Amino acid sequence: MVDKTLSAADLPRLVVQLPDGKEVHHSVVGSEITIGRDPSNRISIADQFVSKFHAKLMISLSSITLVDLGSANKTYVNGAPIREAAVKYGDELQFAGVRCRLLAPEAKQRAARSTPLPPVPSAQRLSAPPPAPSVAHAPAIKPKAAASHGRSAPPKIEADPMQRLLRIGGLLIGVSLALGVLLRVLLVPSGPSENAPVTDATPSKTTTPATTTASPETATATPPPAQIRPPAAAGATSTAEEHFEQALSFLDTGRLKEARTSFQKVLEIDPDNARAKTRLSLLEEEIAQKADRHFGNARQAFQYLRYEEAIGEWEIFLTLADPSDVRYTEAEQGIQQAKAKLR
Repeated sequence: MVDKTLSAADLPRLVVQLPDGKEVHHSVVGSEITIGRDPSNRISIADQFVSKFHAKLMISLSSITLVDLGSANKTYVNGAPIREAAVKYGDELQFAGVRCRLLAPEAKQRAARSTPLPPVPSAQRLSAPPPAPSVAHAPAIKPKAAASHGRSAPPKIEADPMQRLLRIGGLLIGVSLALGVLLRVLLVPSGPSENAPVTDATPSKTTTPATTTASPETATATPPPAQIRPPAAAGATSTAEEHFEQALSFLDTGRLKEARTSFQKVLEIDPDNARAKTRLSLLEEEIAQKADRHFGNARQAFQYLRYEEAIGEWEIFLTLADPSDVRYTEAEQGIQQAKAKLR
């Protein structure tokens, strides 16, 4: 339950830019916000190229994640297509051809703008160097004045702040170059095998292709082990993606039960797949609603002696419901009774 004490200024906003140039501001309420063309979404976008259930925003205390729900025309973050990506305030989100911008709460923006800059200490203001002409003539005048009064020479004037910035900048550039060289040495594999053929280093092993393939020189040309995915994990991911694409094709043709089975297979392989979880949850609701509607239409049609219509509605219900549903047997019996009435 959302805290009722929160005002609109305390919530993040998704600004949707419509094709006619107008902007619609949506307050982002909750930890999971679905976005799509269907009115049941938390944020509904009435655009024909936006999918019914296009994407989902998942918000926690430490991060904001945007997940594409298998949309036909893709989801983009700052112009790049994504399936799942971390986003931040100020990023441009695009659903098909509709551009949006995720903004921080207004209260947070006002607090950032109203934060005063720290005051400059009085010691720094007093010790600021005089203008350049005075500094240029100071060495010729001040020693004489000090000698005439019998006092010690004044402290030497500090160098120009610009010179100090240049020295600091040079030091930072030097450190950056040193780090770049160090990273290159650590990340780029060394050895003659990178630039020289394997046959130059091991001439005796070039006689058979199998020996050359298994040579240590070719092994050094492969990426570091941390960047290689295990074969089993890669196969599991591709299989899950195949089931997900198959589920979407079933949805396009109206085969809802087959689509549900495919989404369940995705979750068997990848239980943390956020896209499959969301689409399966929405699909279960859609199947239940359609089954209720067709069962009620069949009863009403049978009551008003429209037997052919009742048979059709019950048959659709049987394609949506599970045999464990208590209404499944009633629908089968109703079809038989309606057919008997038509004889």
